[in-house]
Amino acid sequence: MLTASETPLIDAASADQADMVNFLLDNGADIAGRDQIGATAIHYASSGNPTRSLEILQKRMPLKALRDTNGRTALHWAARSGSVDAARFILANGGDVNAPANDGSTPLIDAAFAGKLDMVRYLLQRSATVGAADRDGWTALHYASRQEHTEVVKALLDAGAKLDSLTANTGETALHISAASGKQQVVELLLGRGANTSLRNLSGYTALDLADRNGWEATAQLLKTLPPATNPTKGM
Repeated sequence: MLTASETPLIDAASADQADMVNFLLDNGADIAGRDQIGATAIHYASSGNPTRSLEILQKRMPLKALRDTNGRTALHWAARSGSVDAARFILANGGDVNAPANDGSTPLIDAAFAGKLDMVRYLLQRSATVGAADRDGWTALHYASRQEHTEVVKALLDAGAKLDSLTANTGETALHISAASGKQQVVELLLGRGANTSLRNLSGYTALDLADRNGWEATAQLLKTLPPATNPTKGM
């Protein structure tokens, strides 16, 4: 027996084979068929360009009604893949730009995590909440900083992302996160925007402490060159 992920409809939608999608639907293919993560043909069609298959599928099932097992909508899938055309179509047909997945992730968070700059800019233009956080308190800025998507970090800051917002689970800022993983370009950017270097995470560490502990010498040196007023000594 075929699993949902092996169905011809999902395969055709993934490849944007619009004529085949139409043919399969006309001949009884289950538009609601799901794969192992609960994704449908609509989710897969949302991940690509152009959007012909998505347009065909939407006429037979509302886009906004579908979520995969993780609670991600078609817009989440478009956001992570960077398909701005798909995102534009989804929002024009009732999609929610700020819809949270089960873990609280919004399409903007997914786009930032994946480093999809054009998508991040588009979602922000469509009023995505720049400071929306997942259940761990991580925002798009935190994820973009960890992944070293420097241009995405710039776009988020320009859109008003709070520079020193803290994660709920670790009490860390974007500077903590980037310093801990040696993402020097992001650290430089955040420092240039005025990131607070004196803040300590829930374990009591500053960004400098984390860079030191993890062996990121160049990043630690960058943080050490700051004026003493913004770079307190360890243990203060």
